[in-house]
Amino acid sequence: MINAFTSPRRVAQFGFLAGALTAASKRPDESPTLLLDAKNLLDTLDNSAGATGARAAPWSASWVVDYAFAKDAPGVLRGLRLGVNGIWRDDYLFGVPNRQKMIGGSSHLVHAYVMREQKIWGQQTRIRVGVRNLVDLENNDVRKTSFTTLASGANVYRFIYVMPPQYSAEVTVKF
Repeated sequence: MINAFTSPRRVAQFGFLAGALTAASKRPDESPTLLLDAKNLLDTLDNSAGATGARAAPWSASWVVDYAFAKDAPGVLRGLRLGVNGIWRDDYLFGVPNRQKMIGGSSHLVHAYVMREQKIWGQQTRIRVGVRNLVDLENNDVRKTSFTTLASGANVYRFIYVMPPQYSAEVTVKF
């Protein structure tokens, strides 16, 4: 298992952008939607709470379980290999709009595969069937990905559906 801990630091200064946003909001012909998006971007990038985004997650880990049956195993187990692996990422900071910390985004995706090696018609052959995103142990059907600030000033999370399973099959023949 591999564990990682990060402590990212904020280094950018966004005073110029804040001034430009203030000036734009005083002009009567600016789009309220664009102003709100610009404010959301500035709130996400310029905050004293620390770095934002998935790479700012304080903890992450990955793990692998891989088992290969012995070469002298009986019948269909001979040459069979099974594997399961996962990647976990902790919640992270999305931003601090209106002095409210918006946190989320954790995930724990699990993948699996079955592989078999044997000779077929005298050629060494590997057959592999896998599934990525078999399950997300941190989320059910949806997960938090970001936030938005409504016209009323309320901050709400944005959600997306978790990644659906992706199936793959491969056949490799050595000549």
